[in-house]
Amino acid sequence: MTCLQLLQAGNLGLHIPPYLMHQKGRYLELADSRLERRVTNEEVEKLVKVPLCCTHEDPKLRPNMVNVVGMLEGVTPLTEPRHGIIKFLEILQQEIQ
Repeated sequence: MTCLQLLQAGNLGLHIPPYLMHQKGRYLELADSRLERRVTNEEVEKLVKVPLCCTHEDPKLRPNMVNVVGMLEGVTPLTEPRHGIIKFLEILQQEIQ
């Protein structure tokens, strides 16, 4: 599973899109139940925040691949997704429904 699949709530059978869980800080609820106690909230947070940053509608605001790899490896501080991408995903979700 790719990080971006976490953003596609329909594919995971979730009732709440992952970007909304990001807004609430409830990352662990997105983890596969088979991972029970083998994954931390911080690990799931990373797998939600990185693709949110990478999908910003303005390419200039997306992190470069060096920063993406650094964030995934824990070498580079995790970037907070910009508000614009959350709004964009909310609108997109409404159009899909």
